[in-house]
Amino acid sequence: MNTVLVQECEKYNSLIAVMLRDIKQLKEGQNGFIVMNEDLEIMADRILLNLVPFNWTEEKGVGFLSSKPLFFWVNDLNARIKFFKQWIAQGTPKCYYEWILFSPGFPHRHQTELEQKDSDAHRPSDD
Repeated sequence: MNTVLVQECEKYNSLIAVMLRDIKQLKEGQNGFIVMNEDLEIMADRILLNLVPFNWTEEKGVGFLSSKPLFFWVNDLNARIKFFKQWIAQGTPKCYYEWILFSPGFPHRHQTELEQKDSDAHRPSDD
């Protein structure tokens, strides 16, 4: 389970890094410290329209699959981060929704890890 946890945390950390970078650039552009280019204007428009900025979407390779408006997408992101913090603090959860994983298209990696863990637990010792 640790492999899945590490991979998921790496993906969420990458997403958060992109979000922080983009928000910083947007603030600098709106305050006149940098030139507002077309990408920043589009991002600002999408935020005002309660849409997830393109840079944060699955299509750009950093976001998770979602069709929610920005407000609910951020709430979803916070719930996912909270879930992983609990996983780290309290150990592997007994059950969870598969959608919480960054890439639910990869359930096989989780299944493989569970099978290996189960196999190791039931393998006779070499003693």
